[in-house]
Order: sequence, then structure tokens, then C-alpha cells
Amino acid sequence: MLADLFVPFVSVALAELGDKTQLAVFSLSSRTSKHSELLAGVLLAFLFSSILAVVFGGLVAQFVPQNVLKIIAGLLFVGFGAFSFMETHNKPEAPPLRNPFISAFTLVFLSEIGDKSQLAVGLFATRFDPLWVFLGSFLALALLSITAVYVGKTLLVKVNRKVLESLIKAGSLD
Repeated sequence: MLADLFVPFVSVALAELGDKTQLAVFSLSSRTSKHSELLAGVLLAFLFSSILAVVFGGLVAQFVPQNVLKIIAGLLFVGFGAFSFMETHNKPEAPPLRNPFISAFTLVFLSEIGDKSQLAVGLFATRFDPLWVFLGSFLALALLSITAVYVGKTLLVKVNRKVLESLIKAGSLD
């Protein structure tokens, strides 16, 4: 049970730390004063994407033999590692922030569909208890999101907004 929670938690936290989604949340948090709405949208998007990943992983585990899953998982992780290594500072532009909840939900949910961490969660659900995989991955995403919102909010007070936006666009915060 501990591995079922701990492995997805650590893996997802490391995969998402400094990821484009976290930088986008950080950027959005520096552009609004409605941080609780923003965080609610982010967490709901991660909740839905984590549930989708676990359900998909559980379905795959029922129909695909374990040895084939291991090969597929290995190839996916090597592929994502190579893709991440070759990807340069390709950051999404922040959408207009008319409604922080909707902006955050849309940006995060669409960014996470097919993301490496979502695929990892699906793969973990094929090997570990899906409920613990969901809890571990969601807790990691929630912790990182709360941190990104708090840091963005704090930096907005301390740093000129134009300087902060130019640093984010330049990729200096990677």
C-alpha cells in the first residue's frame, strides 16, 4: 500500500516540477488577485485528468498482458525523455484572465491530456492499486500547484510584473 501511494507521488512530483503546466499556473497566479478561484480551477483540472489516467490505466491492465505493458512503459518513458531533452523553451502563451477558474481549468486540463505525468499515472494504475495511485499523483499535483500559486502571488508583490513576464517568456525560470 505504501508503494502504491509513494511511487506515483514521487514520480509525478519530479515529472511536474518545473513543467510547462506549473510555469503556466505560476504565470496565471501573477496575473490575478483571485487566487482561490485560480487554484480551484487548477485542482479540478488535475482531479479530472488524474481520474482519466487511472481509469484508462485500469482498463488497459485488464486487456494487455503485464510483460507487454512493461515494454510499452519502457518505450514511452524513453520516448518522453528524448522528447523532453530535445524540446526547447516552448512555453504556452497565457490566455486572457477574464475568469481565473475557467482559464486555469482549461489551460491545465488541455495541457495535461497526454502529458508524460498523465501517462505515467495510467501506467502506475496498471501495476499498483488505482485508488492509491490516484491519491499519490493528485497529492503531488496539488502540492506543486499550491506552491506555484503562492510563489506567483508572492513574487507579484515583490517584483515588477513586466520583469516577471519577460523572465517567464524567456524561460529563465526553468
